[in-house]
Amino acid sequence: MPAPGRRRAAATRRPCPGPGGPRTGEVDLLLFAAVSADVQEPANAHIVAARTGLSCPVFDVSNACNSVLNALEVADAFIRAGRYRRILIACGETLSRWSLTPTTLRTGLASLPAGTWAPPCSSKPPPQPGIIAHTFMANSAGWPTAPLFNPHHAPGGPPGLHFDSEKVLASFLGIDTRAAQWMKEQHTDPNEFGLGCLHQPSVPFVRTFCERMGIQPDAVVPTFHRTGNMGAATLLLQLAHAADQGR
Repeated sequence: MPAPGRRRAAATRRPCPGPGGPRTGEVDLLLFAAVSADVQEPANAHIVAARTGLSCPVFDVSNACNSVLNALEVADAFIRAGRYRRILIACGETLSRWSLTPTTLRTGLASLPAGTWAPPCSSKPPPQPGIIAHTFMANSAGWPTAPLFNPHHAPGGPPGLHFDSEKVLASFLGIDTRAAQWMKEQHTDPNEFGLGCLHQPSVPFVRTFCERMGIQPDAVVPTFHRTGNMGAATLLLQLAHAADQGR
């Protein structure tokens, strides 16, 4: 783990929509899901739509590094309800511009360095359900462990992102047990996963999570060692690498 401020990951960019992606007339809804945001108002999805020639409805899905995961849930619900047929999820991260101030690095959870990437993701109704099952869990009591205050609406907050890695790690305890129970109820054995896409705030975090969940290490496409913490783009980056590898 590099010391704070020593280096930043190299930026990697992909066009949106990507090669083989949907043409503008085929997109019924655009969701922008990311930690990074160019504007507070209006929705950042409008910027993406204007630059890609989309004229469909748009809105943002914002929930820190969970944003893409939540956007997939929203897209799945809309498609199953028949509201939209094809939804484009856009994610652009510029976390390499942040100055992070961890309180402690003892747990190896600190999100340094950070990277930059702009991937698209398309969701459409498949012949069979694309998302077989999903669940979402949260420990909202842990929010003070990694706050980035809005200077316009919370002027009393400290500038920049501040987090205590030990407290962040502690906020995850118990969620892995609940997740393991949920997968058991779904008759799913994590040990049999051919591909497991995980948020990757650090190498030790991924290793510990796989051990606790029973996921084989070779099922995960490692990204942190090359790009750092990619925020909400982490899952899409792993899917892109897996596709390039023919997995």
